[in-house]
Amino acid sequence: MAHITNKELERDLIRVRNKINKIPSYSDYHKEGKYHRSTYARRFESWNNALKTILGDIVREKPLPLIAHECLNCNNTTKNPKFCSSKCSATYNNKLTKRKYEKKTCPECNKEINRKSIVCADCQFVYNTKKYGKQHTLSDFKKIDASKNRYQSIRGHAHRVAKINKMDNSKCSCCDYKNHVDLCHIKDICDFTDDSTLTEINAPDNLIFLCPNHHWNLDHGFLTL
Repeated sequence: MAHITNKELERDLIRVRNKINKIPSYSDYHKEGKYHRSTYARRFESWNNALKTILGDIVREKPLPLIAHECLNCNNTTKNPKFCSSKCSATYNNKLTKRKYEKKTCPECNKEINRKSIVCADCQFVYNTKKYGKQHTLSDFKKIDASKNRYQSIRGHAHRVAKINKMDNSKCSCCDYKNHVDLCHIKDICDFTDDSTLTEINAPDNLIFLCPNHHWNLDHGFLTL
């Protein structure tokens, strides 16, 4: 490789200075220069000495000071034109673009709830019980083959209805017996038509707590309520 003279280094540095129209920095010459930057540092002891020897000046233009801006969301000072962070940007833009929904209240207790919810958390048990009673009829449970457990779901729903209506389950409604009571249907389940809903079958006025003796008498027609 041919030896690079100082004159060639000087000419190339002047060429780069004229091309970019300013005193080249170390990185500027790396992009536009013909020779390696370290060659100047070896020949002239440093890059700044090379600039001073060849160009007679090492004063470079200082960058313009950054203008401080005010964040549109939180009003804090920021170097960015609009927002100080991506969080502020998202918050500000979401207020402009997202749809506004009207306030929604729980149909059971009139408390304010989330727009995606149907009822509040406190009324969820009541709502599910009522919904289950309206959606199912007696014919849905007669399809079950095992007759022993045919009405088990109906009786389970009856217990939930009794709990919602705060029915007294501490004693028998006829004799005040307290050791054990059963939740009974005054009108038997099988006496309802197939299209009867659970809301009708498990109506609070069709439910009563009885001791085993009175429960047996009611089922066999010896007790009338």
